[in-house]
Amino acid sequence: MSSKESCPVVNIPCNLGKRHGITAAWFTEDKISVTAYSNKLLQSVNNRPPVNAPVKVTHLAPTFILDEPILRSLVSECSNVFLNLQVVKSSSPAASIDYLKISRTYRSAIRACLEKLEDLITNTKPRDLEQYQNYVTIFYSVEYIWHLVEILIVDSNSATAVVPNLLEWVQYHFPTANRMATELLQQGRDMDSNEEYWGVVKGLIIQGQIQVARALLRLHTKSEM
Repeated sequence: MSSKESCPVVNIPCNLGKRHGITAAWFTEDKISVTAYSNKLLQSVNNRPPVNAPVKVTHLAPTFILDEPILRSLVSECSNVFLNLQVVKSSSPAASIDYLKISRTYRSAIRACLEKLEDLITNTKPRDLEQYQNYVTIFYSVEYIWHLVEILIVDSNSATAVVPNLLEWVQYHFPTANRMATELLQQGRDMDSNEEYWGVVKGLIIQGQIQVARALLRLHTKSEM
């Protein structure tokens, strides 16, 4: 099955390799060494490189997500939470474990990681910007899906009152409607001419923010007709 993803291309600065070809061998378990070499071309005396020609050796290694210190810190913190849970479970098998608290500790670690990544994005070089933005997208998705699972499954107290928790989840992770409502309310009577007006009103109603939606409707130019 063919993949639509393009393979990365690595340019190796080796003029000798351009003329005679290259060969590669494992240098360590995660690095490959590349140098100029070709048996077929070296069989010809005319094609042999000068004895004193400099030979460059290039080491290639794949990028690994845990090479980033912020992500290593996240893994380390989550590992500590997991190990502490195992210690509690093994030392007191009959003890009641607060899984909701543990889940929130995991999510807190992810949110702290996201904050560090967002700070890093503001000061990073353009060539690394896309990589860090991808990290933010991945871990933000992990955090808000984890939060939803926490409400629906982990939190036993939400079994009888799941709707308020879901509304809180929507408002927390999708704050655009609330933010836009604040901007529209600051505009006063002219806000209904904004193309985002009705979309914001609908978003507020879906999120259960009826009072804010009502305030927007009251300021509509046709509200008193």
